[in-house]
Amino acid sequence: MLQRSDVRRILTDLYRTELSHFQPEASVNCRETAESLWARIPLDIKQKVDSKASVMFGYPQRSFSLFERMLDYCYASFLKNGQLFVDTILDENGQLQQRAITTEMMWKESREIAVLFPDTKRIISLVSSNDWYGFTCGIELPHILQVPVIYLPDQPAQEWNVELQAGDLVVATPKFWNYWLRCGNQFPSGVEVVCGTDICSKELLAELTAVGAARVTELYGSSQTGALGFRIKGSEMFEMFSFWNISLSQGAIRAKRSGQTEWITLSPQVKLGEDRQFQILEGVPAHQTLSSSAVSPFFEHVEQVLASHPAVRACRVRPLSSLKDSRLEAVVSLHEGYTPSHLGIIRSFLRQHLPSTEIPETFTFEKPSLASATVGK
Repeated sequence: MLQRSDVRRILTDLYRTELSHFQPEASVNCRETAESLWARIPLDIKQKVDSKASVMFGYPQRSFSLFERMLDYCYASFLKNGQLFVDTILDENGQLQQRAITTEMMWKESREIAVLFPDTKRIISLVSSNDWYGFTCGIELPHILQVPVIYLPDQPAQEWNVELQAGDLVVATPKFWNYWLRCGNQFPSGVEVVCGTDICSKELLAELTAVGAARVTELYGSSQTGALGFRIKGSEMFEMFSFWNISLSQGAIRAKRSGQTEWITLSPQVKLGEDRQFQILEGVPAHQTLSSSAVSPFFEHVEQVLASHPAVRACRVRPLSSLKDSRLEAVVSLHEGYTPSHLGIIRSFLRQHLPSTEIPETFTFEKPSLASATVGK
């Protein structure tokens, strides 16, 4: 069951997330308290958090004069509703949906994940608790395992030999682990790793083991689905969690969570094996777990927002399936007078209109009769 301290954590992460979106130059200290953030955040950003919190906890939007009042209101709303709402993929009409996470879903998912980590003494979370992956591993899992959780900033260059100790379970994303390895880090003895949201490459898994990870476990899923399954380094196949029901219809794989009525159709890139095992083509992001027809409006919406910037003559958005741990690429043709040096203002514009998960990670600029230029983050 969600506790008041958990709601405080979720709200704190909401403030940090919104501040980093709309004021990327602002200093955000991971250890700064929610009260401190609430006191210094500009009114427009505070209003955005008010709006997101009202949706997430299920109450009519309102403003608060004190952070503690907001905290109490959110917690009371959760106790009344018994569920949270998280942002998920765009529907076929290009609208952002909110997907409910009920207390039953929280319990079942966290309980099955907890079985994978019986020897954990402490959880180190480097993911935001206001999305499904961070919520499950950083909020619910510590309760099930009855271990403390420490939230750290996702800064690969910090002194990990001091921060980590035997019995730690470190929760992060493939992107973070790629950066972490480039910084030349090593694991102390007895530290386990969880990698979630997107599939890990074989090279990444091997490198994490080579620098001392006692075990590497992948959790695969997205905000549309929650956790679909897991695999432990060395296995080609994922094991589907038992709270999923599977159906095959005309060659398509459909899945439904126990206790829920909604069936989802999985992408053709998901290959079903024996005994509830499944395989995913390497490089397919987790947000493409659903069928391609469900994903295409997501790309179209990003294209529409990008095309509305005055610098953009034309654009298209596509998945970066050929690159490790990436999501979207934008191919952009610019109006006369604009150059790739204007990428900063384009990114600032996108941050005002899109969540961070929908902002392309790589931009390729094309102009007639000119060689294209590719720019990363």
